[in-house]
Amino acid sequence: MWLASYPKSGNTWMRAIVTALGTHRHLFAVNQLGSGAQPMYVGGLLPAFGIDPRWLDRDEVDLVRNMLVRRWGEQDDDETSSRPILRKTHEVYREGAAGREPFPISATRAAILVVRDPRDVACSYAPFFGLDIDGSVDALGRDLPEGKASPANSSTVQPWGSWSSHADSWLADSVPFPVHLVRYEDLKSDAVSTLAPVFDAIGLECTETELAAAVEQARFDRLQQSERNVGFRETSRKTASFFRRGTSGGWREELTATQVAALEADHAERMDELGYGLTTDPVERAALFEVRESRRRQEAAEWWRLPERMGIEVTVGPVPEELPGATRPRPWIQVTPDEALVRFAAGSAVLVRAGKEAVVEWQPDPDRPDDDPSWMVQGWAVTLAMLQRGDLSLHAATVEIDGEVVAIAGNRGAGKSTTSMALRKRGHRLLVDDVTLIEFRGNEAWTTPYSRNVHLLPDAAEAVGLDFDAMRVLAGGRAKVGFRAEDPPEQPHRIDRIVVLAPGRPATEVQLTEQRGSARLASLMAHTRRDGIAPLVLGQDRYFSLLAKLANAAPIQVLSRPLDEWTLDEVLVAIESGRPTG
Repeated sequence: MWLASYPKSGNTWMRAIVTALGTHRHLFAVNQLGSGAQPMYVGGLLPAFGIDPRWLDRDEVDLVRNMLVRRWGEQDDDETSSRPILRKTHEVYREGAAGREPFPISATRAAILVVRDPRDVACSYAPFFGLDIDGSVDALGRDLPEGKASPANSSTVQPWGSWSSHADSWLADSVPFPVHLVRYEDLKSDAVSTLAPVFDAIGLECTETELAAAVEQARFDRLQQSERNVGFRETSRKTASFFRRGTSGGWREELTATQVAALEADHAERMDELGYGLTTDPVERAALFEVRESRRRQEAAEWWRLPERMGIEVTVGPVPEELPGATRPRPWIQVTPDEALVRFAAGSAVLVRAGKEAVVEWQPDPDRPDDDPSWMVQGWAVTLAMLQRGDLSLHAATVEIDGEVVAIAGNRGAGKSTTSMALRKRGHRLLVDDVTLIEFRGNEAWTTPYSRNVHLLPDAAEAVGLDFDAMRVLAGGRAKVGFRAEDPPEQPHRIDRIVVLAPGRPATEVQLTEQRGSARLASLMAHTRRDGIAPLVLGQDRYFSLLAKLANAAPIQVLSRPLDEWTLDEVLVAIESGRPTG
């Protein structure tokens, strides 16, 4: 019988009630609580099977966990009415390969999931794990990587997930055994009425009188007193006491409005389903959730690391002031046949060699430790490396719109990022922003997406419903913030259409015009030259050959907008439809 909960949600209190049911009141104490050993610990292998887990590899540790769980829980058919064995776990529910299931069906009768308002969980989680409240709020919103098993510590992985994903995992329809939901708040208001039907359903037989006596014996204040008298073996070394307040709704006095907004943004859907009333504006909550998800994705990805398949090694260090014999298509750019050096404001620079090595010179600002220098790698380093390999790139965002892959090209400031983010908001998939890599297969142009932050100015962030001030500022004196969308699929995509944003064209309304003949080539030239670098690196002949090939690989449309009185929605509808209007 699994007793599951996210940490600091009432698991120990539930264990105390169950322990009190089978213990004389004079013998009950805080250190007599049963079922405290979690299934991740496999030290029981030695007495059970004569196997020392420290001599196993990680895969074998996962295998023997399954063996131990089945040894605890499997029983003959004629013993199905026996008293269940409760096992505590903070892990998310998940399936596993045959013989390696973390929660084997053959050994499991059911589960009890104890949930607690995440606003109260955050208050309790912080002191137990030695965090401040902001750190606790962030922790509840993170789906951390599972990590690896540790034979040296006799343990398998213990993935908690976020507060929401933990509850989602146990309450999913796919869980192959009954899961009984118990809210901490209901335990506080009437533990007997809350637990009696659950205990009856799982075969933990007791009368209401016995249950009432156990609840009284395991009262929170008594557990606190017992811990003060004799200590508690499960108390974290980072906190003075395990049993802190045990309140319901205490978050109202402990959390700031900003912390409440963050928690509700991260967990609104599951909180609403579980009956935890939300206090924040839905529109503001959705916008904050987007920003927080972006920051989590940024923090989980090392800014200097590109996908291995791209074959570009990035290092941080000094770069030379000059490249001997270099051509300067712009004052800040130097190009030789094998190297390219670009210098930026605030002293940042990137040097790319032979299409496979990038050196970034960057000093973080001590006053802005969250500044994000990824733009030098994800944009410039990738673009230069691909040119050095002989491949073209298009200054365009690429979005998959109902199965059609559309590259949205334009000059700086034309609105590529705003348009692509707005299309994403309408449910389309953003594949990459600003740098669309081109690979030719026959007469078709293909692109392989990669994760690249979307760069937004304040008005662009506002247009797509994001809080500019809550996002990570780009390093190196940039006036933009970086938004990291969901990781795109790694497989190549054929480009079905190219739309060029032309904000300066005279027009009385938003128009989408199909390009013909030489106009196709001309419409792409400004968006492939890359500040004049492409013809220098590729050579004029190859550059024009690739440009012509791209111009004939897919339909090309120019989207014109009046100088004023047009809406973003009009632009999006025109791109979605793909129907020329002029």
